[in-house]
Amino acid sequence: MFLGAVTSELDNYTSIKGEIVKNSSSSFSLLTPEHIHFAKNGRAPGKNPPLEAMLQFIRSKNILFDNMDEKGTAFAMQAIIAKKGTKNYKPNAPDTMETAIAKYQKEYQEQLASYISIEYTDTLKDEFDKIWKEEEKLIKTFKL
Repeated sequence: MFLGAVTSELDNYTSIKGEIVKNSSSSFSLLTPEHIHFAKNGRAPGKNPPLEAMLQFIRSKNILFDNMDEKGTAFAMQAIIAKKGTKNYKPNAPDTMETAIAKYQKEYQEQLASYISIEYTDTLKDEFDKIWKEEEKLIKTFKL
């Protein structure tokens, strides 16, 4: 549930969606695109975005510049972003993954604590019921 909420938060910013992978019976990982922070908070001028990410973006939006193929369009867009940055650039933006995790962490912890409390309470009740039944048998057999 927790990883699903985090990935649904992040999936709004990129065409490449997060993937929840089961590592073992009690371990899961969330795989997100490497560029998720830039997809949400933009990119400052100065550096080219990754070519593969640009190609995936171009394919998902069906963007082609005149007289260019996908790769040419991707190279051109890389150059433009490296020179001007992106419109959604937010200087000093907090880490996208940490922000998404923090947003759902408290809710997850509260739900987990509630579940553990209910399980624990039910277990204790069952154990006390067993003890009282045994005590009741002893009291009935004990005569003054």
